[in-house]
Amino acid sequence: MPSHPNLRADRTEGTGTMNTPSARSIYLARSLPATIDALNDCGAAGAPFAGGTWIMRSPIRHEPHKPHYVAIGKIAELTAIRIDADVVEIGAAVTHAALAAALADLPEFNVLAMAAGHSANPAIRAMATVGGNLSTSGFAAVDCVPALLCLDAEVEISSRGDQMRIGLERFLRIRPTLEPGRLLTRIILR
Repeated sequence: MPSHPNLRADRTEGTGTMNTPSARSIYLARSLPATIDALNDCGAAGAPFAGGTWIMRSPIRHEPHKPHYVAIGKIAELTAIRIDADVVEIGAAVTHAALAAALADLPEFNVLAMAAGHSANPAIRAMATVGGNLSTSGFAAVDCVPALLCLDAEVEISSRGDQMRIGLERFLRIRPTLEPGRLLTRIILR
């Protein structure tokens, strides 16, 4: 966790409320339901935080940071890749490097392995997440989107008591309008 005095993990697990006495906070989520609760509590003032590559460059784009972030990079179901005979499920917090390595021996997903394995530079690939890459609507060089569109990917969006699965093309159209508390959780390939 950052040592900045205004960034802190100050949410009490299971209470459904954020304690935000400081101007800025980071909540270290331990589960997907806790993440969804925290994002709901923050509303438009909060955002998920996994790899942080987009967030750390906000000042260069003259964009203010959000007052509150919910750290999701350690949640097991968001960092997992499941490869079965008929489906590949990629957690939204999977890094580009991890995705490239997991798909390296699957020729049917070569286009995605190449996109993830050649995005940005090695340091960024080790941090940048697939979900962050898809969710950032202001980034013209979204490395994995063309490959995922070619593979007819679907995405799963989770919120309190609800999960919605839609095609990636539709998600790309609606992502700037997603209400607070909704989180891209998984990418599905068949």
